[in-house]
Amino acid sequence: MKLRQNLGSTEPPGPLPTRGRLDSLPRNYPDWLPYALLTATVIILYWPCTGFDFVEFDDYDYVKANPHVSTGLSLTNIGWAFSSSHAANWHPVTWISHMLDVQLFGPGAFGPHLVNILLHAANTLLLYWLLRRGTGSTSKSLFVALLFGLHPMHVESVAWVSERKDVLSTFFGLLSLAFYGAFAQGIARHRNYLLALVTFALGLMSKPMLVSWPIILLLLDYWPLKRLDFQPGKNFGPEAMPLLREKLPLFFLAALSCFITIAAQHQGGAIGSFEYFPLVTRLENSAVSYVRYLGKLLWPTDLSFLYPFPASWPRLWIFVSTLLLIGLSAAAIAYGRRYRFFLVGWCWFLVTLLPVIGLVQVGGQSMADRYSYIPSVGLFIAIIWTAGELAAPRPMFSRFACILAIIAVVGCAGRARSQLYCWRDTESLYQKSLAVTHFNPLVLRFLSFHYYNLGNEFRLAGNLEDAITRYRRSLELRSDFAMAHNNLGIALQASGKLDEATAEYALAVRFGPTNVNSHVNYGVALTMRGQLKDATDQFIEAVRLAPSSIEAQNDLGAVLYRQGRFGDASIHYAEAARLAETNAGIFVNLGDALARDNRQPEAIKSYQRALQIEPNNQSALKRLQSLGQH
Repeated sequence: MKLRQNLGSTEPPGPLPTRGRLDSLPRNYPDWLPYALLTATVIILYWPCTGFDFVEFDDYDYVKANPHVSTGLSLTNIGWAFSSSHAANWHPVTWISHMLDVQLFGPGAFGPHLVNILLHAANTLLLYWLLRRGTGSTSKSLFVALLFGLHPMHVESVAWVSERKDVLSTFFGLLSLAFYGAFAQGIARHRNYLLALVTFALGLMSKPMLVSWPIILLLLDYWPLKRLDFQPGKNFGPEAMPLLREKLPLFFLAALSCFITIAAQHQGGAIGSFEYFPLVTRLENSAVSYVRYLGKLLWPTDLSFLYPFPASWPRLWIFVSTLLLIGLSAAAIAYGRRYRFFLVGWCWFLVTLLPVIGLVQVGGQSMADRYSYIPSVGLFIAIIWTAGELAAPRPMFSRFACILAIIAVVGCAGRARSQLYCWRDTESLYQKSLAVTHFNPLVLRFLSFHYYNLGNEFRLAGNLEDAITRYRRSLELRSDFAMAHNNLGIALQASGKLDEATAEYALAVRFGPTNVNSHVNYGVALTMRGQLKDATDQFIEAVRLAPSSIEAQNDLGAVLYRQGRFGDASIHYAEAARLAETNAGIFVNLGDALARDNRQPEAIKSYQRALQIEPNNQSALKRLQSLGQH
């Protein structure tokens, strides 16, 4: 399909016909060569991902520990995909794609990584094909596709399993553009319009990032399709209205997707309130973030999976960012008829970033590399086509521009490969982010939690020394992490270091006063040290926090029993027995307390109940024999 027809509009005055190196490659190569080049470079660049594991940041929630995904495709799981707003998102097609990974490749990370790479390669090829067919320029299309395929800011969308939604939604979005181009050209109009609509819907159900797609189609009507034109003194309405009407179904789908997404994010608690993110703060961050995206796409350094939302941006940054955005937008409008590609590319960048620029604040980040995946296409088009057009009349400039473009592509590939290895495991990802974001507190918490999880894995595997090391590293980053103090205490106690364990339990209670387990563990340690009164206080607090805790009720009964308070002990043993009706040991404990409280008939009933549960319970049999029962 060739998207160059002009339906009645007059070609605006422009530069000389393009003839520089950036516009046409020598014709002594087969047509499949650019496709082979793009495929090979993208797959070679990203292939190391296939050996990477899942990272803790969302991958467990999305795939590894998600029972609906990790069990593969089934009618039940597909139904869940369409009905669930899990992880504060509604993207059923993405969920189904993860299930399909498990079905085809098993539960490991190889399959998801491989599919992400293949989807990114497909997106790169589709982008090249669309631009080449739409504009007739091979080399410019190739450079844009290479920048898209190899840019370091896109590593996050490809190397992160949870960002399948990025590459998948873009795949369907680009297919939608292809079908729309055929429709606009008049080829099987009804069929291609329906296919454009269906693929657009699939893209929205992969990630709602495509809500701006109807506007993108209008931009493409202006260039390269040239179905739309505006000239001074010309009535713009009659030409634009039919194009708007044909996109009404797409606008409806986009609006529906916005409604569902906001509802899902509200339900998941992901949308920040205006109390924490006032409107003025959001507007300021949006202006600065637009320029930061622009800067990182042009000079991709200090990339991070998380850019924290600052308390405030310097006034100078806000002023300069706003001025730069206004200036570039004014230039795009002023030269929009002469250099249509510049206007379309710049507007593509602005419009596709708008849903994620922070006006509706989701999460605690100020921006994210993954959000640049689609918007970058517009910026690359604006830069490459403008450079090509300006250099075309001057062969020397054309060669220089071509050399710069090649250097940019090679540089992007090198930086992307370096950035790629940050995603090989959770620790590498967090450490790199800490280094480039100046140890922001949110990433510190993530890294601390990572070491905590590692400590849990080592402890459950019986490797106590490594567990203790990981818990201590977690606490070095976050000294008030109550769960890490508690679990460090468990590991120390299991290692025979009761005094150190008791100190950790004390800190766990201090930093997590509502954690029942910490109070119980602290009470047990104090009991072992003979500090029965202090232990009693901990168990009483645990029972107050969780009256239905069997362990807390039983342990409180035990420490009261050791102090000779048999009547009080029997009360808590009885409550524990009521909560655990099939636990023979607790009924034996209750019987002991009742017997020592001179309530033998009740004690006998308790021992008999223990034997009903466990007929061979030797403790209950001996107690009954001592009471003259057989």
